Amino acid sequence: ARSLGYVVCGINDFYTSKRCPECRNFVWTTTNWRSLWCSTCKVIWQRDIMAAKNMCKATESYLSHHCRPLYLQPQRADGTYPWKDQSPRPASSTSSSSHKRRASESPLVEEQPGERRAAL
Repeated sequence: ARSLGYVVCGINDFYTSKRCPECRNFVWTTTNWRSLWCSTCKVIWQRDIMAAKNMCKATESYLSHHCRPLYLQPQRADGTYPWKDQSPRPASSTSSSSHKRRASESPLVEEQPGERRAAL
């Protein structure tokens, strides 16, 4: 699809069959395991259709904001997001980052004695 010029986006299915795409609240299971009940919207969702709508919303959000919608991200019981409260690690004085190669840099090629090689 990419070779034909289409945008390809991989989406994780986390919470897509647990949250209502309209009101964003959790849904309840019914006696039929493929049907889910949203008590806020008063709607019975077919599980796969609800997941597909949430995946569409996740794709739209990723393409426009470069992240998933908050309602489809993991939350703690108190409503906070685990990834938001992580403070960046302080850089150590003997950082090994100077020894790491960036993806944009060409690979290192060792020179043989009396011979020069170009990096690819």
